[in-house]
Amino acid sequence: HYVVRLPEPDELKEEIDGVLFGNIFHDSMEELYKGFVGKVIERSDLEQLSKNRMLIDNEITKQIARHYFKQEPPFKKAIVLEGKSLLISENIKTYLFQLIRQDMDYAPFKVLSLEQSYKRQFEVNGQQLWVGGKIDRVDEKDGRIRVLDYKTGNVNTLSAKSVEDLFERDAKDPKKEILQALIYCWGLTEQMPEKDIQPGIYSLRKLFESKFKWEIEINRRQIVFRDVEPEFEEELQKLLAEIYHEETGFRQTEFTDKCKYCPYSGICRRY
Repeated sequence: HYVVRLPEPDELKEEIDGVLFGNIFHDSMEELYKGFVGKVIERSDLEQLSKNRMLIDNEITKQIARHYFKQEPPFKKAIVLEGKSLLISENIKTYLFQLIRQDMDYAPFKVLSLEQSYKRQFEVNGQQLWVGGKIDRVDEKDGRIRVLDYKTGNVNTLSAKSVEDLFERDAKDPKKEILQALIYCWGLTEQMPEKDIQPGIYSLRKLFESKFKWEIEINRRQIVFRDVEPEFEEELQKLLAEIYHEETGFRQTEFTDKCKYCPYSGICRRY
């Protein structure tokens, strides 16, 4: 997708898979929170938002129309949800309300950006590469920056033994969510070099836990990125040098569960 520019097929799906669910949720959250960008959100602001059920219903319906029915506003006729689309709307609404409740407990905080790309250049084997990504949300509280990633899929853990553990090649259960969050932090540090940047993950499946946690831990300790930055940058350098070395050979993964939702499985025929 990024290197060879092979697009994923854009088709009307009969089922709503994990990727589609995630896209609908992310875009709904972005639209509902975009009016807060650059402002401090108080608990009362979020309480007012959660009471505006018509606004939330309409936004979710709009995103289902865009991503599931492949329609773009202004819609020629009213969007009617029924069957699977109605079920997905109710599921997203449930998670969305719970996320707002968690934010109420975290408030007040300032929203710095939503769904914005942050990246930095990295020199590898004489090449200048761009490394970074689109961060779901960057906010600030008490002088600390939080890089927040919403995860609609399963997140097994928010902790790792070490930074090196995140870069294990072809692990059966890679800690990819933590690695992704730290890459986001690395991409952001160039713009905010003096700030403490803390990576966090909102796992939707854990939002209802009585002791909900979003903080990432390494070696049993909650981290800010500067704690691990030198080691992380060293490991990232090794990985990118390996990927971009002309003599590096690539092989198909032995863990075929990874291939189930790969849009390019028809090319390698691994699954």
